[in-house]
Amino acid sequence: MDNYSNADYVEMLILYGECQRNARLTCRVYRERFPDRQRFPTHGLITRLVNRARESGYVGLNHIERVGRPRDQIREFSVFSVVKRHHLEQLKIQDLFYV
Repeated sequence: MDNYSNADYVEMLILYGECQRNARLTCRVYRERFPDRQRFPTHGLITRLVNRARESGYVGLNHIERVGRPRDQIREFSVFSVVKRHHLEQLKIQDLFYV
């Protein structure tokens, strides 16, 4: 995929919904609404974007290789350290951290 910003990808998804999930129509409407942009998506890009969003829940590409603990382990460590420090009920802390 081209290097569009996350805001561009979100705009494409919104237009895709407005265009009754028609990728070709989405491309035409995008070009009409944003004539001053330097590049325009193809119907293939829109289709790949929609598929990626459905499969992974993400719109943008992630080229950063993560190093360190997985986020779930960090979140779990944070929850338990707060419970230990403050002697609070685990359920209240989990609600605080959206676990």
